Amino acid sequence: MISPDVENIEAVRAKVVSLIIECPTADNHNDCPLHAQRQRSFSDKFEWLKALPEADLQNIYLTHCECMKSKMYRA
Repeated sequence: MISPDVENIEAVRAKVVSLIIECPTADNHNDCPLHAQRQRSFSDKFEWLKALPEADLQNIYLTHCECMKSKMYRA
C-alpha cells in the first residue's frame, strides 16, 4: 500500500530533487538508492530524474522515509 505522502507524484518528485543533491543526514551510504546519483553532474542528475518511472520514484522516496525512521529522523 502506498502511503498518503506518496500519492502526489509531483510532491514526491520535488522531495527526490533535494535528495539527489544531498542526503539530509549527510551520510550518503553505499546502500542508498541515490548514492550513485549524488556523484553525477548536476545536469545528469536531473536527466536521470526526468526519465525515472513513477513507481521507481515512489520506491526511492519510501526507502528514504524508512531510512529516516530507522535513524530517528523525520523524513
